Amino acid sequence: MNCDKIAPWYRWLEYATFGPFLWQCRCAYLSDMGQARRILVVGDGDGRFLQALLKHNTHARIDCVDNSQAMIALEQSRVPAADSRRVAFYHANILDWTVPSETYELIVTHFVLDCFSPAEVSALIFKIAAGVAPGARWVISEFQVPARSPLRLLMSTAIAIMYRWFRWTTGLKPQQLPSHESLMLRQGFQPERRVDRLGGFLTSQQWVFAQIKH
Repeated sequence: MNCDKIAPWYRWLEYATFGPFLWQCRCAYLSDMGQARRILVVGDGDGRFLQALLKHNTHARIDCVDNSQAMIALEQSRVPAADSRRVAFYHANILDWTVPSETYELIVTHFVLDCFSPAEVSALIFKIAAGVAPGARWVISEFQVPARSPLRLLMSTAIAIMYRWFRWTTGLKPQQLPSHESLMLRQGFQPERRVDRLGGFLTSQQWVFAQIKH
């Protein structure tokens, strides 16, 4: 998957399809992120969340990983000069990236896990879990199709259309939503907070690393 072609239009495509709701998911726990000292942000897209994070946390060192050079350029353009020394950018697939020996206190993946296959999500969670500090939090925003929703068919259709569109524009290979909850539990994370939007079609979750692996 490579988002270089859609990077200039990403923000407007998002607003045209989901209005403010994806942004509300990204910001659901922003007020809780002010104390973390080491943060990993994966696939932030055009950098709007990173820009907001820098305002709420004025001291953390932040690593940003993205496999789109165009998206990284947009992210870098949103970083104030005064904060440039505490943000590092890595042009890489997170699965191929070497996690630093320093442990993270906060991981953020907004609408990222749905870009990977179930096996890749398992590998990603395992990899990142090895580099987190005790009590670390992982914030995840994702699409979902609630099993008991009366809008389940509509949601499933919307997901199928989005996957086909991203396959056409970015070369995205996965074509269905992966599940991450059981994998997070297995790697020692416990659910802490959750906010659902659009009838459960969007979810914002905050997990805490409890070190009790299943």
